Amino acid sequence: MAKKATSQAGKSQKAVSQNEKKTEEDLMLEVSNESEQVDETSSECYCPFDLLEGDETEAIYASFSQKELKEIIKKDEEELGPLPEAILGVDSRSRIQAPFKYPYTAICSLKIAAKDGNKFIGTGFFVGPRVVVTAGHCVYMHDHGGWAQNIEVIPALDGTSKPYGSAVSYCFHSLKGWTNKKDSGYDYGVIILPENAALGQKTGWFGYGYKTDDSYFKNRAITLSGYPGDKGGSQQWGMSGAATGVTNGGRKFAYKIDTYGGQSGSPVWVYENNGYYVRGIHTTGSSNSNYATRINKNIFEKIKDLKAKYPAK
Repeated sequence: MAKKATSQAGKSQKAVSQNEKKTEEDLMLEVSNESEQVDETSSECYCPFDLLEGDETEAIYASFSQKELKEIIKKDEEELGPLPEAILGVDSRSRIQAPFKYPYTAICSLKIAAKDGNKFIGTGFFVGPRVVVTAGHCVYMHDHGGWAQNIEVIPALDGTSKPYGSAVSYCFHSLKGWTNKKDSGYDYGVIILPENAALGQKTGWFGYGYKTDDSYFKNRAITLSGYPGDKGGSQQWGMSGAATGVTNGGRKFAYKIDTYGGQSGSPVWVYENNGYYVRGIHTTGSSNSNYATRINKNIFEKIKDLKAKYPAK
């Protein structure tokens, strides 16, 4: 059972005005592209994807300009203080040699087709047979037409090997705080696979949960794995490290783990009670800090509702 929130964050909520509470509730409202979906059987399935070049920042291939990313990182670092550099000198990530073993089977390479014709890569992870969680900026790209045109989900991709096949989705969900405000604290997205492509039944899926106690994220042992572009985008690479604290009003947490562009949407998990539980969704970072959108009670409930709404048939 999660500890009841009695932290400073909980106390500060009592002091905010009713308007601020209403604004926060509005930003947490779920939005999706369901009203603009196309017939899944009538669209193109796949086309070659090119990595962007010259991106010296982590994970943001789609939605943030360099200037915006620097402002986000500066704000987060002012709250937490400077963090160890992500990839500087020796890269501590390791290639996952057996992505066909759980929990790595539940991690997916994403091939993203934007509305404006641009192509991007990302990472996602299964939380149910048809529900794949990722970063908000993988499903909704403000500078590239909004909602993605389609996303190919490839679990456990290893070079050219697709041990569980792949599926193309046209159904996405996010939060208004991301789609309307482009606030990195709400950078959360979900991909819903078609009824005839419940690949999670083959791969298995992650558990997920939330902690109300901010101190949980101080020196907590965590692991992250995904599909970085500097390794070609078709191999899974991961690393274990430690969380260093929360930021962005408690909506994000930071960690000492090497990452690179393409790993946006990667699961950040803990191993507890004999299980793998995702605590955050990797979204942003730079040469000296890396961050995840924290799974809080609101996001937890939204994932739970989507799993119920989109079961395997």
